[in-house]
Amino acid sequence: MGPESFEERLHALRKGIDAITQKVRAEADKRPEKGGAEITLSFRALQQAKMWLGKALEENGSELPAQFADKA
Repeated sequence: MGPESFEERLHALRKGIDAITQKVRAEADKRPEKGGAEITLSFRALQQAKMWLGKALEENGSELPAQFADKA
């Protein structure tokens, strides 16, 4: 098996970020009195990281699957 392609590596990174995002969301739902805003900010930053990696994939010719395309 040869080395993974750039696209495969970015897809793997996005999956990893998505898994961490779900864990952070679970913690956000159990917000303590202090630190809740920071948990929310970390959740948003993870969402942005996944989005920017998706943009990098798009720039390199990877197409968004049809089920995720805008319907408008």
